[in-house]
Amino acid sequence: MKIRTVNRCLLITILVMLLFEMVIHIPSAILGDVISKGLILAILFFLAKRDGVSDVPAMLGFHRVSLPVLGLCVLFFLVTYPVTLAVSYVTNLFTGKLGSLLIDAIVKPSLLESVICTAVIPALFEEILLRGMAFQTYARTGRFRAAVLLSALLFALIHMNLAQFFFCFVIGIYLALLVDATGSVWSGIAVHFCNNFTTVMLNYLSAGEGEENSGAFYIVLAVLAAAGVALSFLLLKLIRRAAGREGLRHDSAQPPEKLVTPALILLIVCCGVLTVLTGVAVLLPF
Repeated sequence: MKIRTVNRCLLITILVMLLFEMVIHIPSAILGDVISKGLILAILFFLAKRDGVSDVPAMLGFHRVSLPVLGLCVLFFLVTYPVTLAVSYVTNLFTGKLGSLLIDAIVKPSLLESVICTAVIPALFEEILLRGMAFQTYARTGRFRAAVLLSALLFALIHMNLAQFFFCFVIGIYLALLVDATGSVWSGIAVHFCNNFTTVMLNYLSAGEGEENSGAFYIVLAVLAAAGVALSFLLLKLIRRAAGREGLRHDSAQPPEKLVTPALILLIVCCGVLTVLTGVAVLLPF
């Protein structure tokens, strides 16, 4: 896909999501997610075909992942989860009320609905859109570092929630590096699902307890997070070797193609403004 097409697709994604959030109200959360996300993926497929992409799944990175590599991906999740959890706790120090609302949004009337709406659908949809389409298209221009950071920024912005921004940005970087290491978007889907599923289960298990974490908890979390940062990059090298993709990615020496287009600028501005306005509306005592 062409970069301008990718950026237009991302902008259309936000518009469709806002349409279903503010105008079209579907009683069933699962049905609403399936219809809105299905519509966006259909638009993606159409735009890709219009750009001359013959094999859309292959373009999105749907390549086979061996079981040993998949096992290493799960280990990668276990190593990086304390890192993203630590970022989440630090963010909540400044956006505590937003964090509480986020937990309320995660916890649906039933556990099954929470798992489907918070773990299954987002893992598939967001990985296809952000790591499958956006990151890999950006990376093919030779601007690998920019592709990682930009796709992570977009991942954080599309959630339009200050409480999630830094958490999503960090995990967005990790997921982009993982998909690049394995050469398959399936690895991103697996780790994304594990992350969200774990969050759902922890929120359900701790619901109604109302107990604050002790100082020892935060010390242990800080140690695990520091170890996770170091171990994550070692694991990425091991995963790349196991997947037969050894060798570091470097930015191309050729003149890079521009990643920023008018649609991308509009997308970033819209999401940024909505994120700030939503945060202000919740945090200020109107």
